[in-house]
Amino acid sequence: FWLETQRRYLKAETPFKKMEVEKPILITEMEFWNLHNEWRQIVHTIIISDTLSAIPKSGGYKTYISKIQDGSVLAWMSTYGLKYKIYIAANGKVAADSKIIEMFENCESLETVDLRGLDTSHEENMYYMFSQCRSLKTLDLSGFDTSHVKNMGYMFDGCKSLETLDLSGFDTSHAEYM
Repeated sequence: FWLETQRRYLKAETPFKKMEVEKPILITEMEFWNLHNEWRQIVHTIIISDTLSAIPKSGGYKTYISKIQDGSVLAWMSTYGLKYKIYIAANGKVAADSKIIEMFENCESLETVDLRGLDTSHEENMYYMFSQCRSLKTLDLSGFDTSHVKNMGYMFDGCKSLETLDLSGFDTSHAEYM
């Protein structure tokens, strides 16, 4: 689900024009969690940032998560007692590819998510994105661009602790499944 270092062009088809945007691109959620599967069960906080300076310089576990291992996209895990925090950062917003489905599914200990550095403007599928995030109490997705999303099914399924959910910026005009 996470990040590819080589910058590539996203091509978005719209009825009005063709757009090309150069941004760091997320790899699919399966690629990230297959590499770091143990993180899914123990992470309490995930922060996606648009600046590499958000990554602490020392301590914790740091890994290059770009395909060419050049340091342009980093993941860093820190621990505070039994709480684990993952930072994902690149210089510039991280653009999600069209496969961020199940991105946080089964992150049962996840309590805090900060996705301000995530660009979802080309995303088409968000189904099961937060499914079974049983510890998540507050979620602010007001900054998500969902104008191209067709499938939002089961997005919050099993989020039994969720008390506050901000979807104020959601555009569901293309959603077929919710």
